[in-house]
Amino acid sequence: HAVEAWDGVRSVAWAALHGDGANWRAVPVAWRRCYAVAAFYAAWSRGERGEAGNAVACADLGLMLSDAFHRPALLALVDLLEARLGVDADAPVAPPPPRPPVVGARPRTGADVPVFQNPSVAAFERACYAPRRPALLTGCMAHWPALTTRPWASFDYLRRVAGHRTVPVERGAHYLAADFAESLCTLGDFLGEVERGEGGAYLAQHALFDQVPRLARDVATPDYCCLGGGPPTMNAWLGGRTKSPLHHDRYHNLLAQVVGSKYVRLYDPEHSAALYPRDAADVHAVSSRVEDIDDAADFPAFAGAPYVDVVLEPGDLLYIPPHFWHYVESREPSFSVSFWWAPDRGGEAH
Repeated sequence: HAVEAWDGVRSVAWAALHGDGANWRAVPVAWRRCYAVAAFYAAWSRGERGEAGNAVACADLGLMLSDAFHRPALLALVDLLEARLGVDADAPVAPPPPRPPVVGARPRTGADVPVFQNPSVAAFERACYAPRRPALLTGCMAHWPALTTRPWASFDYLRRVAGHRTVPVERGAHYLAADFAESLCTLGDFLGEVERGEGGAYLAQHALFDQVPRLARDVATPDYCCLGGGPPTMNAWLGGRTKSPLHHDRYHNLLAQVVGSKYVRLYDPEHSAALYPRDAADVHAVSSRVEDIDDAADFPAFAGAPYVDVVLEPGDLLYIPPHFWHYVESREPSFSVSFWWAPDRGGEAH
């Protein structure tokens, strides 16, 4: 009865983390660690009775909801379970399929983002970081296995490495929409949705590389993140033709485009008044009240706000300074990695 007993503990911790509309990240960390311990033993017990797949799903929830304290134990357990499942992340990788042409994508209409070819850290600091100037950095990702020997453009590779892993998926037009919801599914099932062109689903702002370290080996932290001190926070952004409404973050951000292309529009924070920020008490205080940049008739000053825009292609790295407003739109199936570091005080990222 070990599975049932530990599932009972998980249920109690889950209620503490999610009950009454609670934000699980803001709940005392003891509850997150309680859930992680219960998830570990529930997963172990399932594994012992031959349910390796269900055990990995259970461990994934522990990895997603806990802090870093119990992560090593959960990751070690997942390694054991994946060995039973026969997961082979090092098998030869077939070339990705040809990239189809992009149809019906938004055209660029703003000023250019400055472009720098693989700048040194000193040059980046002088031209971009210190003056807080957006920039497109090219030639910085050519050595990434995600673009070469272990290509993420091959969804078959992603399925083999992590298709059985459980991930959180946002559903709806975008995170401000009335139909917004979140659900759990396997990465393999989600990749199938993306391949079939089923819209309205986004693996967004997820710490996938903490959960699946095998994918972290396919990327490299840009050297520019050494500025400001402290390791960056890495998040995955994977989906079809998705939209992220206009918002700003308090972090320095390097957005790395790995698969597909994205349109990004950027506004200087000095024009914030024309972008109609939400009230500070709003749960989405870092977002604009302009949810649809193509339908802003109720916000007359918005059309006059100057902006720069860019289309990111695989291998491009976009520097977004803190509090620069940005709207992001995937033009096709897309996989990006963000590196956030050196946050300003005040405000929170979406």
